[in-house]
Amino acid sequence: MKIAPFDTPPIMNIQVVSSTPASVTESSAVSSVTPAAVKVQISKEGQEKLESERNADIDRSGLPEDVKEVLKNIRKLQDKIAEKNQELMELLNDKTLSEDEKKRQRELLTSTIRSMQSALSQAMSALNNAMSSNNMDSDSRSQAKGLIGMK
Repeated sequence: MKIAPFDTPPIMNIQVVSSTPASVTESSAVSSVTPAAVKVQISKEGQEKLESERNADIDRSGLPEDVKEVLKNIRKLQDKIAEKNQELMELLNDKTLSEDEKKRQRELLTSTIRSMQSALSQAMSALNNAMSSNNMDSDSRSQAKGLIGMK
């Protein structure tokens, strides 16, 4: 077991935000307390470690290096798109914003998502080009596609 020295920056900063109870009626046995929101910020070192662990299967795959790099970029884009889609869902469920503000933010998010999807499409083309230039057989192509959730 490796213990980090005290002079290294923390891997994670956790901030807990809670709200006060909104209201409790006599007829309800459960208070309407808004659950605490937890915001986790991971240091750059922690993010690099998580990314290397997340891509360990790609690194171990035995595929050509250029294919591995494209696969890692595709995963990053997939993660960012999922994150933006989650933000969009949270926005749509947000009751605190005005309709105008909600519309403005929705348009911004959907534009961002479309741009990321376009970049993902370009990365998929780059993957196909890299697989072709490396003369990869069908098993290796299937392995590469499986690493990014495609069959």
